[in-house]
Amino acid sequence: MRELNRRARAASDGRGFIELAVADTGIGMTTEQMGKLFQEFSQASSKTASKYGGTGLGLVISRKFCQMMGGDITVASEPGKGSVFTVRLPGDIPEGAAIAPAPAQQGGRQVEDDLVR
Repeated sequence: MRELNRRARAASDGRGFIELAVADTGIGMTTEQMGKLFQEFSQASSKTASKYGGTGLGLVISRKFCQMMGGDITVASEPGKGSVFTVRLPGDIPEGAAIAPAPAQQGGRQVEDDLVR
């Protein structure tokens, strides 16, 4: 199962940020595998690389873009329990802005909104 959470919050210094977290209940990763995720031309596992391909640049580039905008991408994972990737970017939701809710189910993925002031 995959789950998407969206949040808008105020940091302790009063600045706002938007957070997107994608969680799955897949195989998870060890600390060693997570340590390789954001390294250029590296993948968490050679088995994954041979099965799915890729250059090992996707997360590196994504993280650099987030950092250029004053944010970051992080990962938390536990073997056998899945992983959570979180994108956090600075930004505010204007007072009284209408936020369109995401559909409850979309393409087999559980989608949840958690927009908080």
